[in-house]
Amino acid sequence: MIAKCFQIDFSTLSPCIQKRINLPIKLGGIDVRQLKELRWSEYMGGIMEGIVPLLDKQSDDGFHDGKLENNHIDHWIGASALNSQDGPWHKLLPHGEHSDIGESIRISFENIMSSFNSKLEYDADDNMLNSDLFHNFTAFAGFTTQGRIKRGSTTKRITTEIEKGEKTFISGKI
Repeated sequence: MIAKCFQIDFSTLSPCIQKRINLPIKLGGIDVRQLKELRWSEYMGGIMEGIVPLLDKQSDDGFHDGKLENNHIDHWIGASALNSQDGPWHKLLPHGEHSDIGESIRISFENIMSSFNSKLEYDADDNMLNSDLFHNFTAFAGFTTQGRIKRGSTTKRITTEIEKGEKTFISGKI
């Protein structure tokens, strides 16, 4: 689409320029993102916004009932999943009994981490390591390792961190 609109032959552009086209404007790009690059963070964001409200939660201001009947949630995800030391998604992850959602969480999180980790070597200032959403614990995917839910859109937080990493990657290549 970009090639046709601007009459650009992408094969003549350097790989850095090709990547830069996909970055948001505030990071020096022209904000034309490929949907395939966003699919993993979109999926995790959907899981966080769709499933988490169904679960019972203990917060600083007391106990909050989830939106589904407890015995169904307990069977599906596990009792008190959000307070589990093993991680909220522990029961859904493939440990023998197959769960399509658990397998999808695993695949999405592995792809998110792969994308994030591929840019770490170019982060000379270790700014990327300050993010508490990127860890190697799939059972806590979308959460901090303390099981906390950060405010705002999970999709946006994951995408923003990866795009910052992409900018760092591009800057390291130039």
